[in-house]
Amino acid sequence: MIRSNIFASYTFRYTFAYITGLSFAVFVLLAIVYAFFSYSYSQQVYNDISSELDGVEHSFNESGVAGVQQYFDSAVQRGDFTHYFYMLADEDYNKLSGNLDAWPQFTRYQGGWLCFEFDILHDSYPLSTHKSAISSRQDFVGRSLTLDNGYHIIVARHYADVIHTTELVIGILVRGMLVTIVLGTIAGALISRVWLRRVEKINHNIMNIMNGDLNQRIEVDGRNSPDIQKLIVNFNAMLDELQNSMEGIRRVSDNIAHDLRTPLTRLRNRLELLSDKVEPHNQDEVYDLIDEADSLLNTFSALLRITRIESAQQREGFGKVDAATILADVVELYEPLAEDKQQQIIFEAHSRPILYGDRDMLFQSWVNLVDNAIKYTQHGGIIKVSLNVVVEKDEHNTEQRFARIFVDDNGQSIAEDERENAFRRFYRVEASRGLVPGNGLGLSLIAAIVHLHRGEINLLSNNPGLRVQLDLPLARDD
Repeated sequence: MIRSNIFASYTFRYTFAYITGLSFAVFVLLAIVYAFFSYSYSQQVYNDISSELDGVEHSFNESGVAGVQQYFDSAVQRGDFTHYFYMLADEDYNKLSGNLDAWPQFTRYQGGWLCFEFDILHDSYPLSTHKSAISSRQDFVGRSLTLDNGYHIIVARHYADVIHTTELVIGILVRGMLVTIVLGTIAGALISRVWLRRVEKINHNIMNIMNGDLNQRIEVDGRNSPDIQKLIVNFNAMLDELQNSMEGIRRVSDNIAHDLRTPLTRLRNRLELLSDKVEPHNQDEVYDLIDEADSLLNTFSALLRITRIESAQQREGFGKVDAATILADVVELYEPLAEDKQQQIIFEAHSRPILYGDRDMLFQSWVNLVDNAIKYTQHGGIIKVSLNVVVEKDEHNTEQRFARIFVDDNGQSIAEDERENAFRRFYRVEASRGLVPGNGLGLSLIAAIVHLHRGEINLLSNNPGLRVQLDLPLARDD
């Protein structure tokens, strides 16, 4: 799960971009070094050839052809013949001395430089004429000089070693770039992996908090950077304030419900006693008041139940339950009510998923769903309850298995812009106000139970009618 997100993480992309920029900067720096090196190396070759050319000229001026031959012999002893090639020629460019076989055909460039190709021997001594010596065509760079008596001197050097040095430097640059990028990518992946582990832990805590466990806090890890630690501390402080506010609201609601339920119960009981004492023509009015009291008591009971469910920290009473059996009981319970409205209620269970939850809570939430479907569907309508097991992959490419329940009807739907508000306490859709009795707590109770079971609830359009979708995770196989 973490591996799949390493290369998509901001940390890796930032590190990779930094390494790429750093590599480019290093490349530019090395290119400048290479340009300086190339210039220095070319200048050194120029100075060396010019120095050798001056040496040959000086030897000729001192001792003529014999002096030049002596200079060449001295160069052989120094080993310069492995690098330099010489030739002294007369006015007609006929060879007088040197290790070039003939005066070359060259191309002259700016600054007096000459470039030409020539066959040379690869035996131990450049002047060797042994038949076993292997010759090859080589590139040369050099300079020439015409003496006062018309003789010609040329001093040249292999161009292959220049090319070899250039290729060596370029190779070092390219390899250095590749090594920098590869090592930087590996370092970025390792850094991202460590960071993603910490982010995954924080996300896990946040998910638990979102699922209703407001007592949980994000651990302050000393390995995190100071700015991240400060962010976590502030986030935990925000959760403390939020929890205090929500608990305050719940306490107020709970206290109001508790305080009002007792006098309402007394009022309801006194009204029931009064119904036997009033005149017959007033009994209907008393019964209406009893119904109003019952409605208020049901509202307070639902409000208290929602508060208890939302504030539940431990899941006492949770165990493995058969979703198909519970749904079948709910449908069987409401079949008579559907028949009274000449409605058809259909139940389809394509599998028998086992959930980990509270049987009574699940039964209550599904009772409310079916009751709402029957209540908001006209006479002769159709209600369909279906159950199946769904396997989907989350954003981390991990398989998630859960039970999916649909409660469909072809009655009154809920506008798309009102569906999110429908789960708020006491919220009622304008189209249903005054037409169907209710207190606006049914869906709030269902949502509280679903969230307690780590599930999701969504309201969809059934075209026509409403489709309620419940997704509840399956029990783990122990």
